[in-house]
Amino acid sequence: MSAASSSRGRGRGRWVLVVLALGLVTAGLSAPTWVVATGVSASAPVAVTGTTAAPQVLAVALMVLAAGAALALVGRAGRWVVVLVLAAGGALVAVTAVGVLVDPAGAAADAVARSTGLTGLAGAPRTSVWPWLTAVAGAGLVVCGAGLARAGRRWPATTRRHEREPDERSDWDALSQGRDPSDPHDGALD
Repeated sequence: MSAASSSRGRGRGRWVLVVLALGLVTAGLSAPTWVVATGVSASAPVAVTGTTAAPQVLAVALMVLAAGAALALVGRAGRWVVVLVLAAGGALVAVTAVGVLVDPAGAAADAVARSTGLTGLAGAPRTSVWPWLTAVAGAGLVVCGAGLARAGRRWPATTRRHEREPDERSDWDALSQGRDPSDPHDGALD
């Protein structure tokens, strides 16, 4: 294996780690409190986590983790699927986080209603830094998808090690049944 081929093979591993890391970071960003709001009953403030305010973020994070794992095994067509998952998922994460920043009351309304039993908010809800960081992570996913599209073109083709080999026993069984296993029209290669 030449040095250039070796460096290209390692490039795939680095990209897999980057995608997995971005998936973990995105999942982690959805866990803390994004919005703090108080209901009309003026009870204690309600902390709304990212998974409640924007459940799409955790779903995209899981999708990115799966895409990162798949990136280690897929060929050229599969890489394009991973690129699309990263770009579309990153855009969804960024848009969702910005949506919470633009309308924190809408994001907190259901959680406050469940907590207090009353609809309506007393005052303007406060947002934390987490939606901002999540919007940045979403943009990072889009950039990662674009970088992967460019870097993946230089990778060597995948090996056939994960593909199933034909079963030689079926050829012997076909011969035993009086069929020719090399003839595709004889039904032995079904």
